[in-house]
Amino acid sequence: MPDRQSGVNTIRVREANGKDLFSTTAGIGGISILGFSPDASLLVAGSYDADLRVWSVRNGELVKLIDTLPVSMFALAFSPDGSSFATAGADRTVYVWDSKTLKLTSRITGQPEMISALEFSPDGKRLVSGGFSELTANNPVKLIVWDVGSAKQLREMPASRRVVAVAFSPDGRQVASSSGDKSVNIWQLPE
Repeated sequence: MPDRQSGVNTIRVREANGKDLFSTTAGIGGISILGFSPDASLLVAGSYDADLRVWSVRNGELVKLIDTLPVSMFALAFSPDGSSFATAGADRTVYVWDSKTLKLTSRITGQPEMISALEFSPDGKRLVSGGFSELTANNPVKLIVWDVGSAKQLREMPASRRVVAVAFSPDGRQVASSSGDKSVNIWQLPE
């Protein structure tokens, strides 16, 4: 919740029984993305001040402030094995980070719209991104499947409006997307 005077947000992490683990500040202007690593050792949050913050869940220590991003991030996904995570947002770029070093390992470009949804495939080798138009929520947009290693586009699919969420099937052969018009599409991927 934001402090009304400073605009700084606070994140509170609690155990299932409600006991506070830690509380910390999380940037200015609202939290735009938030996610735990698969092993629950890291918490990553992005805010509208265009910064990413990474905390150790064990002790609440701020492990890294990433303040080099040019814009706010609107999507976050961890690879299934937790070795990397991806963020994406207003600049139409997917940033892939190493979870141990917290260094940027690659940039994936080519999404024609701002990115609002992101997910890794079950094997961690592909990413799907979905966009939204800055002009209107009613504009058609793209859903793109990427090869993470080469940063190459593998497939592009149309979406009727802003992509709200994306998911791979457990076997990685299908991608589902939901759009702002309350539709869900399922796409078969080539093997």
